[in-house]
Amino acid sequence: MRGFLRRDWALIRVNLWFYLLFLAGACLLAVFTDFSISICLILFSVINVMNLFAYDEANQWMGYAAAAPKGRRAMVDARYLLSLCVGGAMAVLQIVVGWLSAPAILQAAAGWLSVLQGMVFGGIYLLYTAVVLPVFYRFGIAKGRMVLILVIAALSGVAVAAASALEDQGVRVYGGLFLLVLLLGAAAMLVSWPISRAVMKKKEF
Repeated sequence: MRGFLRRDWALIRVNLWFYLLFLAGACLLAVFTDFSISICLILFSVINVMNLFAYDEANQWMGYAAAAPKGRRAMVDARYLLSLCVGGAMAVLQIVVGWLSAPAILQAAAGWLSVLQGMVFGGIYLLYTAVVLPVFYRFGIAKGRMVLILVIAALSGVAVAAASALEDQGVRVYGGLFLLVLLLGAAAMLVSWPISRAVMKKKEF
C-alpha cells in the first residue's frame, strides 16, 4: 500500500503549486469578502482525488495492480487513505479560514463555530467520496464523472433543503447536526471501502 500511496502523492505534488495558488486566492476572498469557500473546498478536494483515476486508466495502472501481489487491495487502501488525508486537510483549512474571516471581537466564538463547520463539511466530503470511489472503480473515469456530477447535485440539493428547513424552524444547523453529519460520512466510508475492494477483486483487466 505504501508504494501506491507514494505514487498518488507524487502525482498530486506535481501540480501542487497550482492547487496552492487556487486555494490562496479562494482563502483571501473568504477572509476579506463574503465569499464562502466551503463547497468550493469540498469539490476541489473530491475532484483532486478523482483525477488520479484518469492517470490509472491512461497508464494501465489497474492492470499493474491486478498483476502485483495484493496489488488490487493495496491500491484501494492507498486511495482511501489519501482521500481521508485530503479531507482532513480540507477541514483544517476550513476551520482556519472561518476563524480568520470573523470580526476581531467575535473571533473567540468564531473559533468554535469554525470547528463545527469544519466537521460538517468534512462529513459532507466523506459522503461524496464514499459514493463516488466505488463507482469509479466499477465503471471507470468516463461514467464515473457523470455519476460524480449527479452525486454532487443530489447531495448539495439535500443539504441546502435540509438547512433551509431547519433554519425556518429556528434550529441552528451547525449547532446540533455537525457530529451527525461527520459520523454519517465516516460510516459511509467504512461501508464504501470493502465495496471498492470487492469491485477490484472481481474486476478483469
